This record gives sequence, structure tokens and C-alpha cells, in this order.
Amino acid sequence: MAEALQGQVFTNKVESDAEPALIVERRSAIKLADAPKIAVCMPCGDKDDPNYFTCGKCGEAHQQVSSRRTKGLVPLHWATNHMQIVSPLNCSLSYYFEFGRLAAEAREVLTHRALQDNPQYIFYWDDDVLIPPLALYNMHQFLETHPDIGAVCGVYTTREENCEPVIYKEHGQGAYWGFAAGAGGEPEEIFSTGAGCLLVKASVIKKMETPYWADAQEYNGYDQRVTWGHDVRFCVKIKTEANSKLYMMPDTLCAHWDAAKQQAFMLPPESPPMKRWRMMNWRQYWSETWQGFGVKNAPRYPEAYYKIVQEIPQGARVLDLGCGSGVLMQQAHMQRGAVVHGYDSSGEAVTYCKALFLNTDELDLRNLKDEHVEACDVVTLAFVLEHLDDAVRDRVLETCKGKKVIASIDAKADYNNGLTPKKLKKLFQKHFSNVQCVRHKQYVVCTGVNDGEPGI
Repeated sequence: MAEALQGQVFTNKVESDAEPALIVERRSAIKLADAPKIAVCMPCGDKDDPNYFTCGKCGEAHQQVSSRRTKGLVPLHWATNHMQIVSPLNCSLSYYFEFGRLAAEAREVLTHRALQDNPQYIFYWDDDVLIPPLALYNMHQFLETHPDIGAVCGVYTTREENCEPVIYKEHGQGAYWGFAAGAGGEPEEIFSTGAGCLLVKASVIKKMETPYWADAQEYNGYDQRVTWGHDVRFCVKIKTEANSKLYMMPDTLCAHWDAAKQQAFMLPPESPPMKRWRMMNWRQYWSETWQGFGVKNAPRYPEAYYKIVQEIPQGARVLDLGCGSGVLMQQAHMQRGAVVHGYDSSGEAVTYCKALFLNTDELDLRNLKDEHVEACDVVTLAFVLEHLDDAVRDRVLETCKGKKVIASIDAKADYNNGLTPKKLKKLFQKHFSNVQCVRHKQYVVCTGVNDGEPGI
């Protein structure tokens, strides 16, 4: 992580002694307190300040911002989101709102006024960031149980079609993608973040020099300017001035609302953090998927299933891994007279298959063992391998190497997790001496068997 600002630094002048436009106390219903434990600070509405990006060296304003929202009004989406928020138990909250200022100056005003009420925490929350119901509850609990950590943030993205997380692990290296988003993701230390969903201990802020929030321009010996955004500068001050740490909570996934486009931006489902979450929470992901659109509405791939079934010997004992709704098992039984057994990580899928009198059991493929496959002749993996990471794919095929294995992928799907037709064939060649890969439209069916086993 970068240390303090290195060159000659000019911070933009910000007003700090003004009163916020609105202060609202929200006391605990269980026990009143003399001071709020958490101060919620929120800049609201457009910030059409003509001094936006005023150079600290020359005093010249380089850009102006036009208004598109009425000052002082929060989006309806934020208002309804706020209604769902679960506050930490028995904690008093006060809300501080400021209108019509740029974010840096608004946060500076809000911070100074909030500190006068002596809270233990300040929660910086933007009026265009929609947070999960348990966000504040979980973030507060995290800081309460980690005395060496001074601040924690949720994850939200830029408001672009190709959005990226406003999370930075190292200075100058761009957005950080190397975390597993969602439930089960481990909190980790970061360099900086935006201030749209940021909880900070007041004791940490009090150790900082003022201004707390200010854009700054740093000039090196060649008179080249580097602009430090006020949020990045604040995060640096947490480490360098308060000698503390900033962490991110990857399970606190927020949406970034764009009032002009009337659209919420979040981490894309196929982004690396979301893929890592699916790998870590395979069973939960598929249970929620089946619950979402119903097992009976699961995708069907008739062309691919036809190719797979043609590779199954008549009367073979077939084990279908990741059997889903059981369509492939039904076709193997009806067309090839196969004795079928299926495994799936989703309890919903297994229940559905059992209702169709299909022999199925619940199993996470990461726990596949030799005894699970010993009674079969053929193993099928229809549109399953692309949902596994490389290590699990290897382990599954190694466990099944004594059987005839038939797998399929959709080469045009955007969720293949890097498993291209070429990589699939190479993976099979690693585990089997005889490999055939056939492509029909966008579907690729790969069959593998080792010498001494039933032939292809």
C-alpha cells in the first residue's frame, strides 16, 4: 500500500464550520442514550458547485457540473431501501444531511458536526447507494469485534455498463477483482474505496489532521500534477495518520443507483468475484437458482442430450453428476435401457427428481469419492464442468478415470468459467487415453475412456 502523499500537496479549501441542512435523531426504542452511537452522514441531491475541481495551486476552476435532481430530495429507491435497514441492536442513531455541496465539502461539514455529538461511529452513506438490509448491522459487529481495524466498507460499483468495483487493493493498480463476493467471502484489508457505504470509528477520525475530506493536488519536481480524490485521501489518512486499517466486507453487496438512467448497477454475475462466490458456495448457489425459476423450468439441451445418449452403451449403469431436473437420466433410461442414478448439490433438484421416481441423492461434487462411482459403467457431466474451478474439475475426472465419461459444454455461453472447447479436450486428454470431442452447433460433447475399459 502507498504511504502518505509524497510531493508538495495543495488541498482544496473546504468549509467545515457550517451547520448541516438537516439533523434527525433516531433513538433506540429499547434504551435512550445521551449521544448517538452511530452518526449517519449523507450528502444529498446534486452537488452543482461551480468550484468543482478547483486547482489548489492556481485557484482556477476547471469544470462545472449541471444539476439534474432537486436539492434535498433523495431517490425513492433509496427511501424504500432505508425502510429495510436493520440497525444494530440497542444502538442510537442520528442522521446528518447536507444539500447542494460537492461530496468532499459536504462530508467535511457533516463530519465536524457529527463529532460534536460524540458518536462512536460515523457511517458515510451516499443517497445513490442501496445497501443490503443487514449491511450496517454486520459492519458494526465487525468493527466491534476487531479493535485493530478502524474502518470497513461494503462493495458497490461504478455506474457504467461495464461497471467495476470501487475497491482498490493497491494505489495505481485499478479496481480490485480478486475477492469472493457474497456470503462466505472473507473480509480483507484494502488500500482505498469510495465513501458510499463506509463505517469508520470516530476515534480513528479524531486522530486525523483536518481537513478530513478534501480533494488534493500533489506536485512533483517536474511540476506534474497528481489529483488525489477526497475519498482515496481519507482512506490513506486512516493508515498514515490514525495508524489503523481499512477492510472491505465482500458479503455487503450494494447497488449504485443512477438517477439519470433510472438503473441500478451491481457486480455482474459473471464477474470474477461472483464466480469465486459460486465456487465457494456451490450448494447454496444452485439451491437458490432452482428456487428462482423452478426445477421444472430448467434449461433443456435436446441436441446435446441426444449426442450424449448415443454414446451410452445399451443397458449400461449410468451415473449422472449434476443431474438437475433429471431430463438426461430419463432419456438414457428410455432410449438406451440404462440403469440410472443421479447426484446433485441442490436439495430442490433432488426432491423434484425423486417425485419422478428417479434414483437421486444430494452430493456436492467437491466431495465426490471413489465409492460414489464404483457401481457405474458410464459417468455423464452435462453442462456441469464449466461451473467448477480447475482443481475440482481435475479431481472429479481423476475419480472417474476408470469409467467411460461423457461431458458437454455450451461453447457460446458467457458463464463457462474459462472452460473453452480446446481446454475441455486438453483436460480429457490429461485423464483418458482415448478421447473424442464432437461439436454440434454451439454444443461440444467430449467422451473419454482409458485402455482396458469399455470402448468408445
